[in-house]
Amino acid sequence: MALSKVQTGLVDTNAIGATELNLADNFAFTGTVTGAGKILQTVVAYDSTTNNYASVNYQNTSLDVAITPTKSNSKFLIRYSVYGGVANHDVACAFNISDSLHASGATTHIAPHSVSGGDNNGSSGARMAAFTCIGSWASDASVDNWFVGHSTGEYLYTPAYQNTNARTFTIMVRTSSGYNFRLGMNGQQNTADPRDVRFMSVISVTEMSA
Repeated sequence: MALSKVQTGLVDTNAIGATELNLADNFAFTGTVTGAGKILQTVVAYDSTTNNYASVNYQNTSLDVAITPTKSNSKFLIRYSVYGGVANHDVACAFNISDSLHASGATTHIAPHSVSGGDNNGSSGARMAAFTCIGSWASDASVDNWFVGHSTGEYLYTPAYQNTNARTFTIMVRTSSGYNFRLGMNGQQNTADPRDVRFMSVISVTEMSA
């Protein structure tokens, strides 16, 4: 069908319905469509490395994804699924995201924390704040041998500092009392046992027009 021009004020409210305008048709726009964001690109990265992270403060992990924006004012939808074991049944793990171009540095978290118990790190004496997490199994001393924790997150990020330079988004982790979080593996090395599994974590970033 050919659609020439519809001017504001010339069409009565509810005058056009499914019989007059078929939304399954294709429409060729020659002007600029504003007010509607669109997906510009998506980048996905997988990580199968087995690394240890043991700190009460955030550390960047090996799970990251790099993107070169096509526009200087884009938003970024970041999604991740991180899997790993723990080296102690008393450990809880907090996860967040860093931006390599953040004005405060590449180890500054960009997603919000739940701060109902205070915005604290993993040091003893206070609740640890997190964006997403894996909880502790205190008093069950054998769970860390085989358990694989799973944490997922999704955050729509608008950087305060924008350009079209490549930037890297990285999953960060901190742990209660600085115990080990083991990315990509069980909590213990059991090389002769099929219950000892290795697996992938994933992160993706979608650039969206503002």
